[in-house]
Amino acid sequence: FFRNFRYNWTHFMLRLLLCTGYIFLCPLCFAQNSEADSLKAEKIKAAIAKSRTLYKTNLDSALFVLDTLRDDLIQLNDPKLTTIAAINMANVLLHQQEYARVREELTPMLSYKNRIDSSQLGLVYRGIGNSYRMEWVSDSAVANFIRALKLYRPGRDDRLLAALYLDLGMVYAKLNNTELSEGFFEKSIEYSGNSKIMERHKSYITDLSLIHISEPTRRTP
Repeated sequence: FFRNFRYNWTHFMLRLLLCTGYIFLCPLCFAQNSEADSLKAEKIKAAIAKSRTLYKTNLDSALFVLDTLRDDLIQLNDPKLTTIAAINMANVLLHQQEYARVREELTPMLSYKNRIDSSQLGLVYRGIGNSYRMEWVSDSAVANFIRALKLYRPGRDDRLLAALYLDLGMVYAKLNNTELSEGFFEKSIEYSGNSKIMERHKSYITDLSLIHISEPTRRTP
């Protein structure tokens, strides 16, 4: 009887010590994990900022920096940071004329649409739209631009609205729909607070008008 009692008591005490240790150590482990995640997030943000600087001078280097973040982004599992990285990656790929890859990077971000802010989601749709615009798939481009437009708010997203209306204007200019293209260009100017950008938009409208006027009429055989 005493032998069994001693065994059970020892077993009980060991379990108690293990549980007590877990209770005390668990918050410490959680704090360490939180600190590690914070450091990883800061590292990712710094790399994204570096890619934006490289974007102006060396697209390949910017792409390389962003590509090295994939494993860290998967481990961190932060929808907002993952989306920001994908948007920056898409901007680089767009300038490298890798339009299908733009969609490969951005389309998975749509699964986060309930976990990221509307401005970020709008940039995802705009990036997809621009990939189609550059391939002259006008219907798909416009559809994605309209999705982005519904997410932007005047006063909060004026710069984004100006860029988006410019994108729409360029699509309809390519389709030779002067009325709609000029309407979107004017909306772009309305939301742009930068006079230089406004002048550039006006010049673009003028240039388009001259192109349409000077285009030779095709002869019918």
